[in-house]
Amino acid sequence: MTEQGPGTEPANDGKLIAILSYITIVGWIISLLLHSNNRTKSKLATVHLRQSLGLYLLGLVVSIIQSVIVVIPFIGWIAGIGLAIIYPVLFIFWIIGLIRAISGDATVLPAIGEPIQDLLRDIIK
Repeated sequence: MTEQGPGTEPANDGKLIAILSYITIVGWIISLLLHSNNRTKSKLATVHLRQSLGLYLLGLVVSIIQSVIVVIPFIGWIAGIGLAIIYPVLFIFWIIGLIRAISGDATVLPAIGEPIQDLLRDIIK
């Protein structure tokens, strides 16, 4: 068994947290607890915790907007259908994020990755 020096971490710690963060909101909460109890913070885990939370929040916001707008006759129904197109896009981003977490890649998601990182930088460290 090898000793871990200061500033180092077992390679699988950050990867496990990153993968777990994409597996439902319960998995995200568990991964956040694991990350906060970890003495050495992993960049991989931090990036994926932010990305997955950002995807969850975007899905929630779209769902709330769609629920409010759909009660407006005709225009709201058309807008609600238009907003429904966002869900498959979020799912594709979720798949990309999960694959990157599995492969140990800390690259942010295309288009929405940097804004999510900036927005959640102070919340998840």
